[in-house]
Amino acid sequence: MSFYNNTNSNNNTEFAQTTNPVSFCAFCGCTMDIYEKTGRLGCPHCYQYLKNQLMPFIKKIHKSTIHLGHIPEALLSRVPFKVKKLRLQGELTNAQNLDDQDEVERIRLALSKLHSEVNNG
Repeated sequence: MSFYNNTNSNNNTEFAQTTNPVSFCAFCGCTMDIYEKTGRLGCPHCYQYLKNQLMPFIKKIHKSTIHLGHIPEALLSRVPFKVKKLRLQGELTNAQNLDDQDEVERIRLALSKLHSEVNNG
């Protein structure tokens, strides 16, 4: 089955060949065959239309399908702190909403301990 990649009046039409009719971008006609040959997608919409076919490639190249951004080496040790702090702050908010004073106190102590570990370590 053929899909038009670009159509113009001088019969200089490019075709994007594919064996699976859902494996192409509806905006530009890019296929996985084209991506595999060139290493490039045709447009930003390709990510949406070819998502299921692209994910294995992305995971193989980047070792993940979730973008975490770049974290400088000097800051890597602070990442667990921020994650723990955010989790504890969420728990604190929930405990405050439930008026659970014992839990609020426990979480505040945990937050205090976490801050002292970062400041001392």
